[in-house]
Amino acid sequence: MRISLAELKIGDVLGGDVYNLSGLHLLPTDKIISEEDRGKLLKHNIDYIEIKKEKISGSKYRMRTLYPKHLQIYKNAIQGVRDLFQSVRTEGIISKDFVKERYSELLLQFQDEQDLLSFLLHLNRKDEYTYEHCVQVGIFSYFIATWLGLDKEEAILIGETGYLHDIGKGKVDNAILLKPDRLSNDEFTEMKKHTTYGYEILQESLGDNNIFAIVALEHHERLNGSGYPLQKICDDIHFYSKIVAVADIFDAMTSNRIYQEKKNLLYVLRELHRMSFGELDAAITHTFIKNLLPHLIGKKVALNNGQTGIIVMTNLLDFFRPLIQLDDEFLDLSVHTYIDIVSILMD
Repeated sequence: MRISLAELKIGDVLGGDVYNLSGLHLLPTDKIISEEDRGKLLKHNIDYIEIKKEKISGSKYRMRTLYPKHLQIYKNAIQGVRDLFQSVRTEGIISKDFVKERYSELLLQFQDEQDLLSFLLHLNRKDEYTYEHCVQVGIFSYFIATWLGLDKEEAILIGETGYLHDIGKGKVDNAILLKPDRLSNDEFTEMKKHTTYGYEILQESLGDNNIFAIVALEHHERLNGSGYPLQKICDDIHFYSKIVAVADIFDAMTSNRIYQEKKNLLYVLRELHRMSFGELDAAITHTFIKNLLPHLIGKKVALNNGQTGIIVMTNLLDFFRPLIQLDDEFLDLSVHTYIDIVSILMD
């Protein structure tokens, strides 16, 4: 069946090989289309392709391409965080070698950046938020560091600080940590102590003035002094802490929790962009947004004029005003500034 690229859905199966105008082979027959595949087709100006009528659902697509190896490695990393929390509760310290072993395994086992990004963005779990959050913040912190142009060794170090950023929660009472509702003011005051708890644990475990302890202490600080626990501002906050802060907020907003459903990617990126003017480091935040924008391509969106369309091209000069396809016409939101995207529609 021949369709336009605007009609292509994640999980569609190619009915024939795809070549660009120069004869370069882009995608093979029977390829299950991913977000990255769709982006590649757009980049090479492919207008129409053949797909098979039998469509594989998004969940089956994710099951087939990401399970079981990736999920098992991911589970191992979560178990690693769980073990570290248990070590905090029983011994008050942790082993850095153990951190490196579990975190490095996670990075090495994924074939490339897009595999891991797609995996994280498709996860929909909520049963072990605290542990899972540490893993995901570690991974996103690593990505941000690489996107900023840092070398791999330093990026891995920053990722490890993200992996340990919430270790202080191991000293927070489980009645607060696992409460299936919003915290009271007193409970939130106690929860905020996880930053100082983490600093103390990592100082004891890894020595004075280590970067892991500093990030655990500072990841909730904000450039305008509105954060905690020390209300630090601007250059008083370590560069690594600023990276982990962006990863921390992003993952918290895109994760399902017992009392909170995850927000869609567009909403979260808009919120991060807002926070980049005063609260978060602008260069770090904008770099992060730019590298996640391609994951909006192919998403169906609702507009404030009542129309629906598909994002076919993002706009790096104006993040949230992409090119939209409406049936047989295109709408450039950077030109039609009175029209806005209201929401991303689920398939």
